[in-house]
Amino acid sequence: MEDYSYFHLVPSTPNPSTIFGISCNRQIATAALLVKDVDVTRSIVQKAVVVLASKPVFGPIRDRLGVVTRALFQQRDFSDTKILIEFGNSLEVSLRTQLTESGLYIGTGLRALVHTFRQKTLVMLKALILQKKIMFFGHPVERLCTYQYSLISLIPSLLQTLDDCGSPPLAARAPSLSRPNSLKTSDRKSMLTYMGLPLDLFGKDAFFQPYLPLQQLDLLKDSQSWLCGSTNTIVTQQKEIDLLINTETATLEFRNPRVERLVALTPADRKWMDEIVRDVNDAWDDAEPTKHTLCFKGSDDYLRAKV
Repeated sequence: MEDYSYFHLVPSTPNPSTIFGISCNRQIATAALLVKDVDVTRSIVQKAVVVLASKPVFGPIRDRLGVVTRALFQQRDFSDTKILIEFGNSLEVSLRTQLTESGLYIGTGLRALVHTFRQKTLVMLKALILQKKIMFFGHPVERLCTYQYSLISLIPSLLQTLDDCGSPPLAARAPSLSRPNSLKTSDRKSMLTYMGLPLDLFGKDAFFQPYLPLQQLDLLKDSQSWLCGSTNTIVTQQKEIDLLINTETATLEFRNPRVERLVALTPADRKWMDEIVRDVNDAWDDAEPTKHTLCFKGSDDYLRAKV
């Protein structure tokens, strides 16, 4: 059995920027190992292979990471790391062509998000735009993380500008923002800039951690806005949470009544979301929920275009 988790790190450098990590975790019986480290004392050994990147290119990394992790475990000798060295060298070269907006969208699952949460998807998006304190909770970890990244991908170009998201003090992007004085309607980037996009949601006093470790609990108390995920019920008990999103039951729990009123759907919102949910469900295949639809209508790109 394997699972993936996404996480963010901030290096201790003079000009820090968020590092995006993805890990693939597996287990093996100690008795099956050909070579045992001296620190192996339990009947089961759990290891993770981790990739760190300057951008959240999780989709292009994920499948290759899974293959390499399985191959490493099949060796039954964790002291032999040649396969990891070769993987790192080849991965770095291949990812250079993936640092585009479309490349960053690979691996997000907007269709699954909308199919699961239906109209509540728009409620979650409103809360995100209003920079509220949002906590995702549930298993498995990969789905927990993917749902958060899928939600973020609804805001144009935000995936490309997450350099400050790893820690509340980071705010390198803010000084570069200014009111545009021209508009070129034939240029998508010019159009987005004119509309104030991408939003600077994770600047100073805000952060995004798709899989929050207990060591970072204090950040929840000290930050004005955040989007986080956890599988630990201790985290869900934090009083700072405005909105708790359960990925297993597809339910939203508002801890702050004012936020609930702010993000409530209008009749027009509901009608619009009904159409979107219907389009997604019409193209949905329960037998293969992760399969991408061949039609534009109901696809991830369709959903981003609608928003």
